[in-house]
Amino acid sequence: MRFSPFSELSMQSLKLFHKNFHALI
Repeated sequence: MRFSPFSELSMQSLKLFHKNFHALI
């Protein structure tokens, strides 16, 4: 089971989402 890329992408996406969310508020 190799889901490293997916995991990395998910983490990056989450980080970016949080950043944008905080910037919005």
